[in-house]
Amino acid sequence: MSAENRLETDATRRDPADLLTIGFGTVVAMWGAGYVFRLPGITLPSAALFFALLACLIGGGVCVGRLTDRGWRGALWVGLLAAMVNLLILGSVISKDTPTGLAKAAVLWIPASLLISIAAALVGQRAAGWFGPGGAKPAAGAVNWRAALVGVAIVGTLLLLAVGGVVTGFKAGLAVVDWPNSFGYNMFLYPLAKMTGPIYFEHSHRLFGSLVGLTTLVLTVYLHRFEAARGPRLVSKLALAAVIVQGVMGGLRVTGKFTLSTSADETTPNLVLAIGHGVFAQVFFCLLVGLRVSLAAEWRSDRVRAPAALAAERPLAIVLVVALVAQLTLGALYRHSAAATYLYWHIGMAVGVILLGLYVGMRIWAGHEAIATLSRAAGTMLVLFGVQLALGMFALMAVALDGKVNPHAWHVLVTTAHQTTGALLLASAVAVMLWTMCFAGRAERRAAEVEAGAQLAS
Repeated sequence: MSAENRLETDATRRDPADLLTIGFGTVVAMWGAGYVFRLPGITLPSAALFFALLACLIGGGVCVGRLTDRGWRGALWVGLLAAMVNLLILGSVISKDTPTGLAKAAVLWIPASLLISIAAALVGQRAAGWFGPGGAKPAAGAVNWRAALVGVAIVGTLLLLAVGGVVTGFKAGLAVVDWPNSFGYNMFLYPLAKMTGPIYFEHSHRLFGSLVGLTTLVLTVYLHRFEAARGPRLVSKLALAAVIVQGVMGGLRVTGKFTLSTSADETTPNLVLAIGHGVFAQVFFCLLVGLRVSLAAEWRSDRVRAPAALAAERPLAIVLVVALVAQLTLGALYRHSAAATYLYWHIGMAVGVILLGLYVGMRIWAGHEAIATLSRAAGTMLVLFGVQLALGMFALMAVALDGKVNPHAWHVLVTTAHQTTGALLLASAVAVMLWTMCFAGRAERRAAEVEAGAQLAS
């Protein structure tokens, strides 16, 4: 379909990006709350979790009421969407040891979850007027919903990275011996009551992975149908392929081969795939960040005039991204192998990466303040470098003080924060690189046009 025909099609149907964003955003919030509330050692009363999840659904309804002109129908669709996506985890809540018991529970719980989700979203939409003057429709284009939908996928992936970091920190990657099943159960029907200790960490990681995979699939289909620009559609397809590869890599990291066996004796865990799984996760994360950048209004507008001198920053930004990928690879090698050599290389390289990052960040942040988008991205990157340096020191202390066999929770918290911040740092560097390439490319094209015009005039 040509860009012109796609634009004509867009005009004839209502863009659902706002509903998809709020619906999936509500689910991501619910899953994040659920994960924290059920963490071993933290487990809170079921009633507290129920009200927290209910608050997320009501919050989704409030967003419909305050940010869209969809009215109660929009809240209904958001509640329905959240309930449908939450079926990925509802099966674990109601799962029984017998198919008959599961069927009976499903007959009760599935309709109940649908009704509760829809009702809560409707209450939130109705209550939206309590938080300010109601009745006025939001200004057209007030929210870039396509970019916001990618933002939800980014937040979900960041949660997945953190959950994966907890798995690695507690050495729980092999707590569930089979894949794609879990101890012989369908992954989505493994009983919540059996998710204890390391099994909880690993199985939760798998469920979060399925949520991110579904979000990426929906995002890709949506952009294919509604986005006119070819670039974002292509990047979304690459992201979908990447998340599929990442899921398979994570599964084969456990089993070493395609098998449904539930015996640890018949599986061959693969350390190389475990390391690749950890590194490629951040590559996928950066793909989503790149997609978010490509959907920003500034990316599509030629209003920002960048100086030709910005082109000098482009190779530096590229080198910084490459250096950060190498640094995170060394970190992954150490976390999965515990070989001191990789730790020493990781620490040594960190000095060079930090100096390079501060140099590049300061040049762009201070030297190109007129380009607000680029300057903000560079400023964010500088802040993250500072946070990451502090977390790296704490992580080194954790490695030195804590045991390697049964790491303490504080050790896992620090190392996971270090890993997750590293992902944010890499993503911010990718954003700086892309914005630099975008604005520098425009400046070069304008300069070429001026030169060509001058030659014609002469």
